[in-house]
Amino acid sequence: RDLVRSRGLGDVYKRQVPYFREIWQRAAQDLGFELVALSDSIWELRRDGERVTRINNYMVQLDDPVTLDVAGDKPLTYRLLADEGLRIPRYATFTVADLEAVDRFIAATPGPYVVKPARNTSSGLGVTTGLRTAAQCLDAAALAFGYCDEALIEEHVAGEPYRLLY
Repeated sequence: RDLVRSRGLGDVYKRQVPYFREIWQRAAQDLGFELVALSDSIWELRRDGERVTRINNYMVQLDDPVTLDVAGDKPLTYRLLADEGLRIPRYATFTVADLEAVDRFIAATPGPYVVKPARNTSSGLGVTTGLRTAAQCLDAAALAFGYCDEALIEEHVAGEPYRLLY
């Protein structure tokens, strides 16, 4: 959180509050729940006057620290998804000591590419998309290394981004 504050990104999360409030409000109405504001960004879902769950902007009570740590570790998450038979983008991890891994990945995988910190970020922090050359990927790695000492390069899969809220 100190890193987010030092980079002046706290306002990004504040600007997202109305967006998520609207999503939760529509979901509550569709399901016959009531959305009750406890503060600007913390809400309660109620059914028949009884609390069902609490929400903090985009975080739900399912977001326990272990779940968030697993989700925040991108190589681990990819491994767990692949172990369950789900498709994941081709990727490789690398460190400053092994930047040649970027060249090996590019030689084996058609672009474009995404470079991101391997862990400890969310909401797109340190992520660069649409990269086409090794030089662009290495520039993006410098940003990713500002958040984590290991980075990830992956194929850029075209499509719409989705966020799942439970």
